[in-house]
Amino acid sequence: MGDFLNIFTGGAFGGGAGAGPRPRTQPGRDALASVTIDLKTAVFGDTAHVRINTFGLCQECAGTGCQKGTQPTQCPECHGKGFAQRVVRTMLGQMMTTAPCERCEGHGTVIENPCPSCLGHGRVRTTRNVGVSIPAGIGNNTRLRLANQGEVGENGGVAGDLYVDVRISSDDTFTRDGDDLHCWIQVPMSWAVLGHDLEIDTFDGPQSVSVPAGCQPEDTVTLKNLGVTHMNGNGDRGDLVAHVVVQIPTKLSDDERSLMEQFAASHDAGASHVSQSSRPTVGAKKGFFSKLKDALR
Repeated sequence: MGDFLNIFTGGAFGGGAGAGPRPRTQPGRDALASVTIDLKTAVFGDTAHVRINTFGLCQECAGTGCQKGTQPTQCPECHGKGFAQRVVRTMLGQMMTTAPCERCEGHGTVIENPCPSCLGHGRVRTTRNVGVSIPAGIGNNTRLRLANQGEVGENGGVAGDLYVDVRISSDDTFTRDGDDLHCWIQVPMSWAVLGHDLEIDTFDGPQSVSVPAGCQPEDTVTLKNLGVTHMNGNGDRGDLVAHVVVQIPTKLSDDERSLMEQFAASHDAGASHVSQSSRPTVGAKKGFFSKLKDALR
């Protein structure tokens, strides 16, 4: 039945398998790998390395598949055509069919002396390290494509591509929101009341930060252009936003407690209830630390 169908698919009329020998070189398949980078690498970019196990070029035969000093020879069965013809009997009478040559598998040549390392395939299984250029500003779970870094094809065929999934590990100091970085700085209550200049760590090294007098809990201080590099941009970066966390003392000395009671008597004696809303109130009264700062002037 296969021969009969071949008659109507071009084989009996000079097409199909009779079009010519099939090349030995075959393209390689794509490969997939993953790499985890830290947040600093995502901010500035760098080179990471992945270890992959794929078919690589056979070094002994340089991809030819033949022993050194030899080369493929013309197939003695098909004489280099890559296909064989034969006559079959059908209900329509005798017909000439073509099919790939069984001796050379349609290549038109045979490897009489295959390479002992790759057994005539021109490639061997190998493990290798590949450098991956991480662009500045890359996002989490981004897939990068490295052309021709995948599986090497048979008998010198072009290699496939390598796709690398990039994951960004969490950082102990900073969190990322788009191209902005956020961190939380804990300051004593006295600094929030009176103001203070301090240094914080950034990916660019230590930077000076001014906590303004009367700073409220969760107020922020923004350091411009110290965030994540804009992807595919001109080198501009997002901001670093420092959130102020005011440390309220849990234990007070007698003198400290007396001072706080004096402040409460002066500023909070008339307070009978607290305000409550679903969002910050526009034009709200001064916060605790602003009032405390005023009282200490």
